[in-house]
Amino acid sequence: MARWWLVPWWHKGKLKEFRLTTFNARCETIATSRTFRDAFARRRCLVPVDGWFEFTGERLERVRWVVRPRDQEGVCFAGIWDRCETTDAGAVESFTILMRDPAPPLDRLHNRQPVILRRQDWATWLDLKADVTPLYGLENGDRFSIERV
Repeated sequence: MARWWLVPWWHKGKLKEFRLTTFNARCETIATSRTFRDAFARRRCLVPVDGWFEFTGERLERVRWVVRPRDQEGVCFAGIWDRCETTDAGAVESFTILMRDPAPPLDRLHNRQPVILRRQDWATWLDLKADVTPLYGLENGDRFSIERV
């Protein structure tokens, strides 16, 4: 188990003093961002999900949608993780997921989407020597059902 919202190895203070927004990372800058580049280079992970929520509409009239894979095996998001030593919580392991520009049909829900890996791409994502940039543009096709909740 790990904490969502990545806290990089170089954070040395109290856990609650870490103020950067790191619940997700842009795939376009993950290799160069000070916050994410070390974890991207050394600590990739798979984040298994069986679905997730997206919201559309104005703040007071939000519509909630659930996105689920059509097959029953679930999917994995591309993720990175890190470990830091904090002064109040000790060792903290945390992670974040990668985000990209959306592809149909998820583009009608949000201006970003997770990098959603196919089973055959899991080993490539975890291989620290592999070029993973082609995984950032995988098509969604008909892989997901989208239902209003």
